[in-house]
Amino acid sequence: MVLVVASMAGGAGASMALDVCRLLTFLPGYDPDMVGVFMCGADVFDGLPKSQRVGVRPNSLAMMGELVAAQNGSATPHDNAMIEALTGQTAPSTQVSRTFARVFPVGATIGGSGAKLGDGSQSTVYRALGRGLGALVTSGKAFDEFVQFDLPNPNPAVLDWQTFGWDLPTSKYATWMGFGYASVSMGRDRYAEYAAQRLARSAVDRLDVGHRRPSESKPDSEVLAGLVEHQRSSVFEAAGLPPGDDSGALAQRDVMAWFDSTLLPAAELRAGAQVVVRSATDGRLPSGSSSAGELQQAVQSTLARIRPELDAGAKDRADARIWQWQKELAAATVAVVDDAVARLGIRYARRLLAEIAAHSSRLVTAVQPVTGLATIDPTREAASAIPSVGVISNTAALTDDVREKLVQNVVKSVRGRAAARALEVLTDYQAGIVEPLDKALANQLETIVKARSTPAGAVGVAQVATSDYAAWPVEGAEPPKRFARAVTEVLVTSTETYDPQFRADLAASNVAQGTYTDVSSAVVTSLLRGAWSTTASRPLPGGVIGTTRDWVSPAFKVDPDGNPLVPTAAAFALAASPADVVGRARDFVSRPNESFAQFVEQGLGAYVTDATVRDAERADRARQVLDCFDRALKLARPLVGADPALVKLFHPGQEMSFRYKFSPIPLAGVLEKDLAGLLQGGQVDRTSVALLARAMEPTDAVFRSVSIFGSFGHHYAPVCYDSLWEPLVADWNTTAAEGRHDWWQWRRSRPLPAALPVTESERRALVGGYLVARICGALQIPERESRFHEVPNVPVRIYQPAGSASRGWLEFPHPLLTPPRAANFGANGWLAALLESVLLAYATASQSVSTAPIEPYRALRRWWDDSEQFASPTPIAAGRALVEWARGADVPDGRPAVTGADPIARIDAARTWLSEVRDAFGTHFMRTGQQGAPGGGRYSSVATREDVMTLPFIRDLAADHYWATGVLLNLLDQVEDELRSSAPAATPDQKSETRGSAPLEIPGL
Repeated sequence: MVLVVASMAGGAGASMALDVCRLLTFLPGYDPDMVGVFMCGADVFDGLPKSQRVGVRPNSLAMMGELVAAQNGSATPHDNAMIEALTGQTAPSTQVSRTFARVFPVGATIGGSGAKLGDGSQSTVYRALGRGLGALVTSGKAFDEFVQFDLPNPNPAVLDWQTFGWDLPTSKYATWMGFGYASVSMGRDRYAEYAAQRLARSAVDRLDVGHRRPSESKPDSEVLAGLVEHQRSSVFEAAGLPPGDDSGALAQRDVMAWFDSTLLPAAELRAGAQVVVRSATDGRLPSGSSSAGELQQAVQSTLARIRPELDAGAKDRADARIWQWQKELAAATVAVVDDAVARLGIRYARRLLAEIAAHSSRLVTAVQPVTGLATIDPTREAASAIPSVGVISNTAALTDDVREKLVQNVVKSVRGRAAARALEVLTDYQAGIVEPLDKALANQLETIVKARSTPAGAVGVAQVATSDYAAWPVEGAEPPKRFARAVTEVLVTSTETYDPQFRADLAASNVAQGTYTDVSSAVVTSLLRGAWSTTASRPLPGGVIGTTRDWVSPAFKVDPDGNPLVPTAAAFALAASPADVVGRARDFVSRPNESFAQFVEQGLGAYVTDATVRDAERADRARQVLDCFDRALKLARPLVGADPALVKLFHPGQEMSFRYKFSPIPLAGVLEKDLAGLLQGGQVDRTSVALLARAMEPTDAVFRSVSIFGSFGHHYAPVCYDSLWEPLVADWNTTAAEGRHDWWQWRRSRPLPAALPVTESERRALVGGYLVARICGALQIPERESRFHEVPNVPVRIYQPAGSASRGWLEFPHPLLTPPRAANFGANGWLAALLESVLLAYATASQSVSTAPIEPYRALRRWWDDSEQFASPTPIAAGRALVEWARGADVPDGRPAVTGADPIARIDAARTWLSEVRDAFGTHFMRTGQQGAPGGGRYSSVATREDVMTLPFIRDLAADHYWATGVLLNLLDQVEDELRSSAPAATPDQKSETRGSAPLEIPGL
């Protein structure tokens, strides 16, 4: 299936939609019965300023004819020729003549009521159509019905073939269908978005001004200073730094305590030193009895050998610890700042970060003295445990004393080396962590401040989700109107219930206990921390600060694995924009089995049958849902107006009705009969009740919305859709006479055979009828008194042929769309202008609810073929008319193109005239070989754009003239045989003549 959505109002651009459809017919397996073209009519654009609507209505009028011609197949020869000329590709043998099965006109009115859809604006119509098509393709049952009924028209309605669609095999290729959509929805997806946006607004407010109380009057600097003063020590400690006193000053004892507890925990330090000493001394210190001098000498010799190993061990231990501490310091700083952002906002976090930076600078000074231990000799005084004289029998005890001395020295060496390395880290802390983090905070704050000060932009109505802060709900205010505005969606949950429901859901959210303010504050903190209880499998987002590049201070040239390092400042990104925050809020609101989700996810069936509420409330809910369906049915009527009187007129015996299709409805056995009652009587097609029954599902089926798709009970002729034609007629009628030429000029994008709302055989019959009527004097065409005079401002008239219900003169539309003064009208433009103006006839017929404007065209065709529905193999009506004319049955006040003294003379004159017409068209307007024509004349081929601009109007109908004159010349032979068999021969002195110059005179010949 293919759905094409376009507009009638765009001129050549609109017509290109038909080119797209035609190109699709080149694809194997293309089925036009599975193609629907949705076309927006002129009234969709009525809300635009008049200066932007120039051309909208005449373009739409032109598209009316082009759509019909594409649908019934009469445009196929032109379309294929154009594609072949542009691409060199010929149409496949399997190509079907019709381009698509169905046109779905789209307007700004609903059904036959004349009521506007919402505000009737272009965006409203687009939104309704888009939502409808989206719902259709995802709704299994309704989609099947659309494919089986709306597109193919399996049971075509009766059509008055004399007024539209003559010679089509069935009305399915002459009719259009309406499309409408509405839904009944719990509307709680809107509430969920409301709740998320309300939480997000509070969170974004906190990010900007969370440090201020609502009644705070002090400047920010004072407020922030006060907050930091009360939390300074605890924050420093949380950041992995020594706390200091209340003013932040560092005492040496506090630094050493931090050194032994955080930077180099004493137990961890001693254990590491023991490992270093054990590795260096195992198996190397002497054992057994010996003299003190020998033992001392042996120990000193061993210590000299292992000193480099002890130094290296101390260095590795110090580097490994400070490498890890650098990471801990960075992580702790980010965690502290992240928590500060969540609790009191970005401004507070920046002030806190500045305090941390200043504190780190003070720490650099305090750590400096410890660095002197880095140069200590790890073997210093270790041999002093060995006596200088005597015989040593307890060697093991003495070597253990040596090891203990070594451990103490290594501890000091590690402390000194670690202090030196930490000093390097702290020296780079400002540039490596603080500055990039502060920059990220400042950038995010700038974004938030801008968002909070920017007025709301265009925000969705059908989709209420937005990251536009200014459009979010405000605490204590009514929900924004857009949450209640859903032109084609009827909401069960009204916005009046949003605030109390939000407060109840927040209280039950399992985040905190206490007052509404307490719980709300706790929830906002959870949002910004990205941490809350949930059973969802999706991981929680965590804090708003993300590290995009790790910090590597210049303290390290290689990592613990020996890989070379390049000193690098950290980089951070904050996920705290309004879009980020509302995304977190949506995740929070959608937590499975929690208060918000339980309310949002309740289906229609569960809502109506909820056993937890009182019987009276359940009854109220049932009535409420039933009322919602009643309103939705009215909204779901097709997005185009159709007139019941026009339906009766063009479809005899047919009453206009509506037909509905439904997505699954979880109300079986509860409201099924009541819903069916809404479809009884009135203008609803009886099949809608059966489709409703098919859509019913048990009440425990979780459906929170029901889509309703409206169409008409039958497919109707385009002329029945009065809302499409009304603005076109009004615009034409109110355009000044001198402006009508410009109103219409260049509006058609296709030649007449591909732009007239008639079949190919009817168009040919109209051309043939024109020739017959000209011969018989049944056409009154205004004639100039001389070439220096204007054409009289009177309508073209036609006399009704024999067999008509009444005989008399009928007037064609006046003025014509293309007037005689048009440059391309020439001496022969009358028929082309008359046929083109059939669009005006249908437009007027639609507004007057009468076939009278179409009757002149019906009369014109009947001069050639008066068959009721299908074209005759031979134009019998034309033959009868020519026989009667030849025998002298002149039309009252008629002006025949040729005359003769007797029947045979008249036939001879008609034959001469038709031959001249045929030769002129065959030579000057047709390609060589086209229908056997000689071609080669002035307009036979078109090579340049300039040639196009000079083409006579009538060229579009050259092939039809050539065909019709050929048929008539053969027919005249039969007429002459008929006359000769029933009348005496003409006397030799009888003459025939034409009336002046041939009416199809070609200028320049």
